[in-house]
Amino acid sequence: MTTIVFPGQGSQFVGMAKDFHDNFNIAKLSFEEIEDYTQIKIRKIIFNDVDNQLNLTEFTQICIFAASYSIFKSYF
Repeated sequence: MTTIVFPGQGSQFVGMAKDFHDNFNIAKLSFEEIEDYTQIKIRKIIFNDVDNQLNLTEFTQICIFAASYSIFKSYF
């Protein structure tokens, strides 16, 4: 059995996974897929965080997941 553990709330920071988004097409597509499904502008929140939404629990969880998932998809 293989287990993959992603970080949780409290590990978020503005700009997380931006380097993956900018350098790996699969990471960019992963962000797009999650945004399409959730209808949340995740990249706007993570990369700019103008309204400090990244620290609101309703957005923090999905943003951390999206960043983690995009990094995971870039490697596997």
